[in-house]
Amino acid sequence: MRIRLILIFSMIFTTALTWAGGPLQIWNDQAVVWDSSTFPVPYHLDQGALGPFSAEEAKSLIEQAFALWSRVATSSISFMAGGAMPIDIDGANYLDYIDGRAPGFNPIIFDDDGGITEAVFGQNAQNDILGFASITESNETTILSSQVVFNGAYLTAQNISAAAYQATILHELGHWIGLDHSQLLRHIANDGVGSNDVWTPIMFPTTTDDETQRTLLTDDDQWALSNLYPRDGFHESTGSIRGLIQQYTEEKPGLNVIARRVGHVTDHIYSTVSGAFDTLGGSFEFNGLPVGDYQVYIEPVDLFYRGSSSVGRYAATFNSLSFRDPPPAQYFHTGDDRINRSRWTPISVEANSTNNEINFDLNFDIASFDENDSQLFGLPDEQIGAAPPNASTRYQYIMTLGGNETAVEIKVNSAPDSLFDLLVGMERRPGAFDLPTASSVNGNAKFLLTPSSDPPLQIARYFIAVRNRSEVDAPFTLTTQTPTANTRVDYELYR
Repeated sequence: MRIRLILIFSMIFTTALTWAGGPLQIWNDQAVVWDSSTFPVPYHLDQGALGPFSAEEAKSLIEQAFALWSRVATSSISFMAGGAMPIDIDGANYLDYIDGRAPGFNPIIFDDDGGITEAVFGQNAQNDILGFASITESNETTILSSQVVFNGAYLTAQNISAAAYQATILHELGHWIGLDHSQLLRHIANDGVGSNDVWTPIMFPTTTDDETQRTLLTDDDQWALSNLYPRDGFHESTGSIRGLIQQYTEEKPGLNVIARRVGHVTDHIYSTVSGAFDTLGGSFEFNGLPVGDYQVYIEPVDLFYRGSSSVGRYAATFNSLSFRDPPPAQYFHTGDDRINRSRWTPISVEANSTNNEINFDLNFDIASFDENDSQLFGLPDEQIGAAPPNASTRYQYIMTLGGNETAVEIKVNSAPDSLFDLLVGMERRPGAFDLPTASSVNGNAKFLLTPSSDPPLQIARYFIAVRNRSEVDAPFTLTTQTPTANTRVDYELYR
């Protein structure tokens, strides 16, 4: 069956105010991909300029981006310049060349003055959209043609540099290849600090605080590409995790699922969506994981990542399945204290084998609104974050306790000259005017949560935030541990 897709599947908006990796399109629960017989896949460049970039400069940016995608060692896909489009495509003639109307071409279109963007998305759209891409024609599971349109009007109006635009080019070419979005590490993507954006996936749905930091493909990007286009031996040298998410007897599609290698904070983290390869089902799979031990946890898809910025196939509108009574974020855990969403059980991944039945059996709890922009924090665990000058972290961290702990140490490490407060709120988010739970000394702040501390240790949710009191960014590492009888704890450090 031959399908023509006239809808634009994805775009990047300029705004960073919005608050999973995998295939962009599915056919009969299989990813739609370029056939290996077409490798290297040809692309065809527009003849015109791209805003502030000449035709030659724009061509160079595209070539650099395709080269980066083609250098993923575990992927087999490659690309080549297939020649130029017949003419300079603009708002007056674009209908003859987009949506598969130019057979034999995979257009990379430079919308120099934003005329195409405005014509497709309406008045003033050229002021909001950096680019958009789609698979324009497919034959069941095989891509026959793809297109990208890059909007030069915004680049000119905002004086966007090539370094700041390269992440957008990489992103839209990822869609051209057949990749979907990933919301991985969203808590650092828009935290008001740009230096940590280097860890945000290229396939993140929106721009981040500092796009110039995003020059490389992350492990999540490379893993998603390699699963669509695996090099020989990829699956034999890696392992898999598979499971099911159920709410009693009902399967739950459309939840974000993360596999994070134990001991890693910014790399070896991967994401998918339940039901990605199981229409309306709750199954998930991570194929091609490097050997090691992993944490696996689930979280709701961010409500702002819908429509053209959707994460997964169930996030098209407010009423889509991803947003219907999603459960709260929680780790996979086999212990008796299942109420403790922050406890996790390590999952071993071995080469050429599958760890099955990593199942989540949920109750009827629904994700609370006050957790929408919180990052689940494990016990024990380590996370990174950052606070902009004279402000608190925008994305707070949430830790839940089940009653089996006698004490929990919460620790923040930053630069020795950093001035910040650690804020811990029980069953409520710390506010800007709350008194600090602990303050930094030589770049460290610690708090020991016990039954007699303030707040006290109980079966409860704990929101954790860092408030920066200096004039510069405050990147930090946040850790937790549960002290035991054999663990030395210097109680004088806790005030």
